[in-house]
Amino acid sequence: MRPVLRSVKEIHGSHLRATDGEIGHVADVLFDDQSWRVRYMVADTGGWLPGRQVLIAPQAIAGIGEVVEVRLSRAQVEDAPAAETDLPVSRQHEAELAAHYGWDPWWTTTGDPLDPGAVLLPPPDLSPDEDQSAHGDPHLRSAREVIGYHVHATDGEIGHVADFLLDEGSWAIRSALVDTRHWHRGPLVVLDLALIQRIEWLESAVYVSVDRDAVRRAPVHRSS
Repeated sequence: MRPVLRSVKEIHGSHLRATDGEIGHVADVLFDDQSWRVRYMVADTGGWLPGRQVLIAPQAIAGIGEVVEVRLSRAQVEDAPAAETDLPVSRQHEAELAAHYGWDPWWTTTGDPLDPGAVLLPPPDLSPDEDQSAHGDPHLRSAREVIGYHVHATDGEIGHVADFLLDEGSWAIRSALVDTRHWHRGPLVVLDLALIQRIEWLESAVYVSVDRDAVRRAPVHRSS
């Protein structure tokens, strides 16, 4: 069966519905830029709980359509720890969130968001100056932030990140869409994630391991 790919950009703004009513909309999608797994959706509770955002992990998502269905009650969402406004999300906050919902913390498992208790792993390696309990994981990225970053090939700038394609079944980001039209009058192309070397927040930039011609030769994105 072919995977169902969803535009992350189109998921932003989708209504969220709990088991007993609406709970707001999707404000953002947070992903790990090493595994390319979605770790959380950011729920903006809007007029229901004004000024409050909550993180919802993939194992609580029942389906994505015109409305994103959530396997949680409104009370569970209301009582959840409020999302931190700045990335990276601290490890302490993620632990509190997992405890509230009864989830195994993602860092104790294989990392598969759909099988959170599959295989226990040793604690992640931390550098001597990196206290993730306080500062969080620097590889946790905001899709809303990265969409729009300039794409730098080995020989110069080639375009910007226009979107990401998400596999609804595995909650893995499968590819990035790069808009080359403003720079080289090229099309919207599908970029293999293996070509991405790093994402630089301070520069609002994504660096890839190939030259501009290779990016231009990437498959053209055909919208469905």
